[in-house]
Amino acid sequence: MTSKKYSYLKRGFPPLMLFAIGLFCVMGNYLEKLPSYNPFQNNASTERALQAEGNRRLAYSQETSPLPAWTNKFANVWEPFDKATGDTPIFWYSAKGGGATIGYTFGFCMGLTLANHLISLSLVENAPNITVHETGSQLGFPFIRKYVNVRTESPAALDDAADRDLIGSGLADVVMTPYITYAGSNLFTGEQKARGFAMFRHPMKRAIDQFFYRQHATFDISSFDRDLAMMDLLTYVKSNKLVENYEVRSLLELNNVVDVTPAHVEQAKEILRQKFIVGIFEWYESSVIRYEKYFGWWDELDVLNNYTINNCHFTVIGLLDHVGSYPKVPNSEAVENILKTRMWADVELYHYAKILFNEQEELLSEP
Repeated sequence: MTSKKYSYLKRGFPPLMLFAIGLFCVMGNYLEKLPSYNPFQNNASTERALQAEGNRRLAYSQETSPLPAWTNKFANVWEPFDKATGDTPIFWYSAKGGGATIGYTFGFCMGLTLANHLISLSLVENAPNITVHETGSQLGFPFIRKYVNVRTESPAALDDAADRDLIGSGLADVVMTPYITYAGSNLFTGEQKARGFAMFRHPMKRAIDQFFYRQHATFDISSFDRDLAMMDLLTYVKSNKLVENYEVRSLLELNNVVDVTPAHVEQAKEILRQKFIVGIFEWYESSVIRYEKYFGWWDELDVLNNYTINNCHFTVIGLLDHVGSYPKVPNSEAVENILKTRMWADVELYHYAKILFNEQEELLSEP
């Protein structure tokens, strides 16, 4: 969902608001008789999906399918977050999954200090002590971006961050990394836990955008691939350059020679249910709100009523391209059919994440 009519933005003119309030009062008795509207419920397919999810929970057995050891470093999502305990939010960054825009929103609009891959390497390599650095210009936004002088885009970078005691320093409000399992295992102790959150985009769309990005991103050494620059999309989706079911493999630490099974998908679903606050790319604005409310930033900065911060959200989320704008060609039916087959497990995990997004609304309900 990329509509610019953001639900949390106070954009209406007073006369229109008064008219709406008056209309609501007149029709009050009628509206009370209507069923409550929820875009994620009130349809047969979703009810069947929720019933299936209930059956899945009964079928899942921690004894026969234990979760990976790294999940022990992550708090359960239903345990209230309190940053005084030393727990740190960690975002599972997935290329072309909207993570860059989230980082800019947190930095420019919320004033959060991030640990990710955007700090200059010189500030990492030439500074023995862990510190916070302001980066770039403020550009008229409420805050200038701040980063801890560590990197998180590789296991080696995360090892260095661990050596510098990134989590123990308490300097990072949010850690962002694609290596979520490695970060969990190596950055966090048993007392200071990770608080996982992630944005899920349809795997087929994400895979296609990754292809075009890696074809052209000569400025990004870690992503640019000369071989891809010579391929067309159909050749790519048939090749071993495409990592099948990347998300399920990542969560379960499966290498590329292991076949992903339905049991693996069930484990991945259970990891999300227990350890991650999920967002959905197509519901982008609602997902950002979900993160900010869960971690307490929404109330701390009074996002709804603070016009400056509110407008910053509108500007950053509305104007930035969440996935990059690179030359693209229409998808062929052949490409889509191959991706459906090769990414089947990630597609199933994505659809489960959409159900979970609805369920996790209860975590924010007033007691």
